Amino acid sequence: MLNLIKLVELLHPYLDRQRLVQCALVNKLYYAAVMPFLFKHIPELKTPRQMDSFRRLVLQDYSWKEERRLKKQRRKQREKRQKQRQKKRYQQIQQHPSQPELTISRCPDPESTMVAAQPEEPDQQPRSQTTVEESSGQQSAQPSHSLLERYGKCIRTIPSLDNLLFCLQDPPLNPGELSKTPKWPSKFELLERFLSRCPCLKLSRWTLSDSNCLLPELLPLVIKYIIPATTHLIFMGERHTPYNDDDSTWVERPTDPAVSTFALELFLQNSSRNLELLSIDMAASWVTEKCDLGGDDDKKEVIRSDFMTVIEHLQVLNAGRNQDAMACWSWIWKHAGSLKSLFIDESCKQFLLGLTGSVASHLGQLQNIHLGRKSMNITRDEVHFSDDDIGLLLSVGQGYKHIYLDMSARAGRLTAQYLLRHYTTLTEFTMEIGTSDDSFLVDILAFSPNLRKLMTIQDGWYPIDDNSRFPKLKAEVFADLDPTSTRIYRPWACEATLEILLVKIVGIPLGDAEDGFCVHRLVYRRLARLTKLQSMWLGHEPTYVDKTGGCSSIVVGDIQADCLKMTLQSGLELLRTLKRMRHLCVEYLHHDMRAEEYMWMLRNWPEFEHVWGIDYGNLTFWMGDFRV
Repeated sequence: MLNLIKLVELLHPYLDRQRLVQCALVNKLYYAAVMPFLFKHIPELKTPRQMDSFRRLVLQDYSWKEERRLKKQRRKQREKRQKQRQKKRYQQIQQHPSQPELTISRCPDPESTMVAAQPEEPDQQPRSQTTVEESSGQQSAQPSHSLLERYGKCIRTIPSLDNLLFCLQDPPLNPGELSKTPKWPSKFELLERFLSRCPCLKLSRWTLSDSNCLLPELLPLVIKYIIPATTHLIFMGERHTPYNDDDSTWVERPTDPAVSTFALELFLQNSSRNLELLSIDMAASWVTEKCDLGGDDDKKEVIRSDFMTVIEHLQVLNAGRNQDAMACWSWIWKHAGSLKSLFIDESCKQFLLGLTGSVASHLGQLQNIHLGRKSMNITRDEVHFSDDDIGLLLSVGQGYKHIYLDMSARAGRLTAQYLLRHYTTLTEFTMEIGTSDDSFLVDILAFSPNLRKLMTIQDGWYPIDDNSRFPKLKAEVFADLDPTSTRIYRPWACEATLEILLVKIVGIPLGDAEDGFCVHRLVYRRLARLTKLQSMWLGHEPTYVDKTGGCSSIVVGDIQADCLKMTLQSGLELLRTLKRMRHLCVEYLHHDMRAEEYMWMLRNWPEFEHVWGIDYGNLTFWMGDFRV
């Protein structure tokens, strides 16, 4: 027999919401099988029809639950009045004991039930019990669950709070739906009712701003329902962007009473074990605002004791510069003992000093650091991390595995000096902007036994229009021959581990062909020793934004002439040892690759998939019916 539920589970990832709705309208079996998947992901509510449907869904649940509450309240009131009548009757009998029609049952207190001496119907139950049974019978005739209560546990993702509040702010068009309720519910009451029906929320990414966090009505809802269900939590100002460097507006604020705490601390103290990635823009004023919790210090309790215990990734969009921001960072470092990855876009000297001290005392598991960001300012060259700043961070730590120096981080002599501390643990190293002398990249290759990835060239937009900023290695330096000999290569520790190599090799003389391609063969023999290599980029296609507003174009001077020719005559056959090679990039290189070299790659590299920088149209023409 066909299991419809399992069939829907297999097909629903390939169906949009409109198709799922059509499936739900087939019959009752399809309806029961499809409805949980319709409620799983609630998209952004944009059209008036979607907003009205969502509002009616929440109002229906509110009306149903409110009606049950009112019925229960009325039932208790009837029982209370019944007891009061019985108590009054008991007092009357005590005052007039000569009346023969009533007797007192033997009860220890006046709250006991009064019964008639000679009831006409012995099997008749008290009025209060009859009323309870009748009300329960009427309740059982109604639907046992509202639609939101039935499928609320299936909801995993929801739209933004602003979108939900906008949908719930207007009253329904038909007031008859809430005719029995004492008052119109506010949008915050309806939002709380909706969130309380979603116990299995799993929010992969949620952005908090001052517009939806510091409202007195909304703050408890965010703390109770949103924060514990979020995997990636972002603290950002409403108008502040991570590419804004203007911090001149920050002023010191007086210290608030002890019953107050920073908004950042308040939210993080209520996070759960679901939180894995945290992004903070400490330059946003609301993040360091004081929030009055009410009461005394004794009442200020942390709801969750396991907050920030499993968080492994932290992204610093802007470290801030005022005293409150530094106090928040000090609090974070003390509770982020499980932190493994740290991404810092912008910082200041005070922040770096506090961080270096915390790495030694609290952040013992830190393994990955990413310094700087993609520069979006086309009018000036932005530098957020100098060589001194990078050297300061590299001088601490037990040994980093991944080091990424982004576009606004500029390495130098101190960076190369303190990298020595991390050679034994380093597995990935990326540097997008070069230094005056990039020869230390060879030392990374030579002394890092666990290195799997070395990247010094990237595709993408750059704020500069010349190629002098990109890291590059001269051919003789990259070959790294033994100083005592001109033919013996110095062994590299990463020869059996390196999988991805993105490096720009320069300094190959244009007249090298006249000398039998001597310099070419030096480089080829060095590359041939990297037997685990899977991806090799010798060229790239960086672009920069035109400052006049025109289209982006290639970086001036990046078309490389002093490069490897990548021909069999120049010594390409020496790379036959790279049996795991899959990807090759020769973009913007004046190479001489033709169909013969491409066919050689297919024959000698069994796992080869693609090469960038050749004309596939010409290859197809040259090779006839052979499929490229």
